[in-house]
Amino acid sequence: MKTLLRAALIGVGASVLLSLGALLLAPFVLKDRVVELVGRQISERLEATVSFEEVELSLLSTFPTLIIEVAGLEVVGAGAFEGVTLASVQSFRAGVDLVRLVRDEQFLIESATIDRPEIYLLVNEDGEANYDIVKAADEEETEAEEEPAALALRLRRYQVSGGRIEYGSPGTEVSLEGLKHDGSAVIEGATYTVSSSTTVESLTVRIAGVRYIKRAKASVDLAGVLRADEQRLEVERLEVALNELTGEASGKIEWQDGDVDLDLELVSGKRQSIRALVSAIPNAYRGDIAGLRATGTYSIRAKVKGRLSLRDDRAPSFSASLFVRNGTLQHPELPLPLTDISVDASVKHPGGHLDKVAIHVASFTARAGQSHVEGRFALRTPLSQPDIELTAEGRLDLAEVAEAYPLTDEAELRGTVAVNLDLAAKGERVERLKGWVVATAIAYRPKDAPHIEVGAASLKLTPKATKVQSLAGAYGRSDMALKGSLSPLNVFLSDGRMIVGDLQLESRTLYLDEIVDGPAIVIPDNLDITIAAKATTLIRKKLKLPDMRGIVLIKDGDWALTNVRSDTGRKHAEALLSSLKGDAILAPPGGRPRLIKPLKMR
Repeated sequence: MKTLLRAALIGVGASVLLSLGALLLAPFVLKDRVVELVGRQISERLEATVSFEEVELSLLSTFPTLIIEVAGLEVVGAGAFEGVTLASVQSFRAGVDLVRLVRDEQFLIESATIDRPEIYLLVNEDGEANYDIVKAADEEETEAEEEPAALALRLRRYQVSGGRIEYGSPGTEVSLEGLKHDGSAVIEGATYTVSSSTTVESLTVRIAGVRYIKRAKASVDLAGVLRADEQRLEVERLEVALNELTGEASGKIEWQDGDVDLDLELVSGKRQSIRALVSAIPNAYRGDIAGLRATGTYSIRAKVKGRLSLRDDRAPSFSASLFVRNGTLQHPELPLPLTDISVDASVKHPGGHLDKVAIHVASFTARAGQSHVEGRFALRTPLSQPDIELTAEGRLDLAEVAEAYPLTDEAELRGTVAVNLDLAAKGERVERLKGWVVATAIAYRPKDAPHIEVGAASLKLTPKATKVQSLAGAYGRSDMALKGSLSPLNVFLSDGRMIVGDLQLESRTLYLDEIVDGPAIVIPDNLDITIAAKATTLIRKKLKLPDMRGIVLIKDGDWALTNVRSDTGRKHAEALLSSLKGDAILAPPGGRPRLIKPLKMR
């Protein structure tokens, strides 16, 4: 009896050891098969180059699920996007049904985790997309597929962490950073009860040069029923949030042959403060709205219906409306509230190309103390040829505005600005532009920089130019008088267009050190301005130079001084150039301006 028991124990122990050995050896035995299978599936299905640094397999602790981990995964485009990275993933970890892998060489993914994916989606001018990489299926091959193969990509749980997505097409840019996604599904045949949660730390959307969303926090929670055999998702609950702004949606989503049919309706969240609406506006209150006091009502409603195709630049029809009534906002550290805030705005798109989008702000108003602004705005064909209509009228006491809205940090701001304008422009053609801007007693006094003062300024708006009729003021200790012309207002409103100017500047005493060696000034790249400057006395370090003249060129984010001369003699011009320290060449008086001293504003 003891002998039989000993033999049985030895047999059981041997079996256990053999089983453990098999589980330990299985990953090494199967690794080459998995790598070969993955490579074959990729080459057969994708028109792209896919590479990975390492593939690891483990089975012992998860049997019968085989864990596959791919590190350093990268997908690079082909054709028009050859050499352009479509996606890179730090690591991809999946749990695969071992029986299906060995028997049928098919992946049945029970769980998947994607760590730090970076995805770059691009559409070029010809409408070609770098993500259109799936090869067309063979009809005979499609017919031969058995129904169970549809389960080869089943996910019981999937997670994404640290994701980044960039999308770019002509006129449109979308950026998502800090993407986190967690989802699960209860599967009953071809019916999936889906639940997922997605959060984004930073969302930016830019269309036709206008930034509609800037580094906003966003989230999407979805609950619905996925009917795989009918390729339809019935949305029971869809909650979306943009910063504090929330909305609820319902409807259905269907897809076929790479296209998606949408039929969704969104309404703003219930019992929300108008502060939530402000939180979704780029740069509003500098993102510091935690203590913002707000009253008033608002409503948002949106609909989308139609086909979204990844193969062209068409979009479904959609509409959205925003109404704000009797709004007030007061920053917790400022004494004056913004009052009488009202907005009546809508966005409509009939479907097709996004250039058909129309934005209409029927009215907007706001007041701070005795300061007020009101007007309306319309934009059509934003991508091809922006068709803009804008009327605005207002009078702003800057001291009042600074007491209601956090414009500056530790800086005094005062003076009044009155504006009246009426603009209608289509692309570069200005159909109507009239109005004026008048400023009086403007003072901007930052803590650690030269003060800026404008005693009086008058600008006249015309279709051909923005005329600086007069501007008298001071920068630090330097007095300045400016006049001339700049590009018309519609150029200022168009993103990226070059602003051209021809100005004359006169000064009785110009302290050049405050300008050249002063605080950092950022010069935009889209300026091309020539300033003919004249100073009765120019002071540079210990030099006091009389009757100095020159031309200041501002272009490509830099500025340069040229054609320097003095009516009192050549030596004064040479002394000024020498004080600027650099390889300087003196242009002859009255000669063609030549670049003498390129200097970047530090």
